[in-house]
Amino acid sequence: MNKVTLLLAFLFWLPVQAQESMEQQIERGLELYNLEKYQEAGQIFESVLQDEPDNENVLFYLANSQLAQFESEKAIKNYTRVIELNNQHIDAFFNRGSAHYELAKYKKCIEDLKKVIELDSAYSDAFSVRGSAWFNLEEYEKSLEDFNKAVTLDPGRASNYYDRGNSRFMLEQYEMAAKDFTGAIELNAEESDYYFNRALTRFYLDMNTGACEDLEKAVSLGDEEAAEFLKELCSD
Repeated sequence: MNKVTLLLAFLFWLPVQAQESMEQQIERGLELYNLEKYQEAGQIFESVLQDEPDNENVLFYLANSQLAQFESEKAIKNYTRVIELNNQHIDAFFNRGSAHYELAKYKKCIEDLKKVIELDSAYSDAFSVRGSAWFNLEEYEKSLEDFNKAVTLDPGRASNYYDRGNSRFMLEQYEMAAKDFTGAIELNAEESDYYFNRALTRFYLDMNTGACEDLEKAVSLGDEEAAEFLKELCSD
């Protein structure tokens, strides 16, 4: 290809690129985001924000892209900007709370999720994540309260029963904890942690046979820690 041909090709390419509107750029970014191509999507969103720095929707999806890439600090900064533009943006509060959780900033997580619940008292995920934050702060009564609400709002989610079971275990409510782990298993029989934690609870309840059966199941699902417990506690 000679110099003139290259020049003509460039001149043809240039107006085509210029014709892509801001809306089209955003749409392309969202398409990449939905394909889980978060880095590429984020680059487009950042480009759009150079011209529209207060575009709430683009800021939100840029933050989502960053959170998906474990860039939690950057995500928090952009969620905060979204909230400054719209202090009723419930998903920005929830996602910022989740980012704080990932950074083990549990008190800040709880503050954000409190706002989410104020905006929507039926937002079950907010109770689930806040319950986990309380649990990590060793506030087991508060975590149990949130997990009770999460189970009520979303009774079909196995992890809610599992998390509530853990809170009850820490509060020495072993029978209720065992029931919760059973509830989790009934909804998802392929999660080794559910069997492992029910096994530990059953040992506290002197249900050793059932505990060993649970450890065997956990081992069959690939739990190496359960294998060590099985060898130590269930060998003849």
